[in-house]
Amino acid sequence: LKGSRYYWKVVSYIDPESLRKQDSRLLTRMIILYGFMLALMAMGSAIIVYTREKKMHAERKIISHRDSLKLLVEQRTSELTHVNEELRKDNRERRRAEKALSASESYMKSIFRAAPIGIGVVKDRIFTQVNDQFCAMLGYSADELIKQPSTMVYPSADEYEKVGRVKYDKIRKMGTGTVETRFIRKDGEIIDVLLSSTPIDINDL
Repeated sequence: LKGSRYYWKVVSYIDPESLRKQDSRLLTRMIILYGFMLALMAMGSAIIVYTREKKMHAERKIISHRDSLKLLVEQRTSELTHVNEELRKDNRERRRAEKALSASESYMKSIFRAAPIGIGVVKDRIFTQVNDQFCAMLGYSADELIKQPSTMVYPSADEYEKVGRVKYDKIRKMGTGTVETRFIRKDGEIIDVLLSSTPIDINDL
C-alpha cells in the first residue's frame, strides 16, 4: 500500500420532498427580503423627494421674502428721495424769503432812520421802535421811550383816551387814522402834533 492514495467519499441520501420544502422556504425568505429591500428603497426615495420639496419650498419662500423686502426698500428709498427733494425745495424757498425779508427790513430801517418826521412803532400802545426825529421832537433818547407806554407822551389821560377813540375808529373805516393832538416833551413843554397811524396788520388793532 506504500505510495498509494486513498479517497473516502461519503454519500448520503436526501429525500427529494425535503429538498423541495427547503427550496420553497429559501425562496420565500428571498422574496420577503427582496420586498423588504424594495420597501426600504421606496421609503428612501420618498424621504429624498420630501426633503427636496421642502428645500425648494424654503428657497421659494426666501426668494419671495427677498423680493418683497427689495420692493419695500425701493419704495421707501423713493419716498425718502421725494421728501428730501421737497425739503431742499422748502429750504431754498425759505432762504429766498429770508433774504427778501432781510432786504425789505434793511430798506424800511433806512427809510425809518432817514425820515424827516418823527416815527414811532407801538404794539398794544407800547413803544417798540422810535426814530431819531421822534426822539429829538420829544427830548427823549430811544432807550427812554422803548418798552414804555405811549401814555407818557400825552399831557393827560383824557387826551390819550380821546386820541385812541378817534384814531382807531378811523383806522377801522379807512385803514389809516389821522388826528390832531398834543404831546408833552421830556422838559414839560406841550407841543401840537398831527398824529397819523396805520396798522401793520389790519386784523391786529
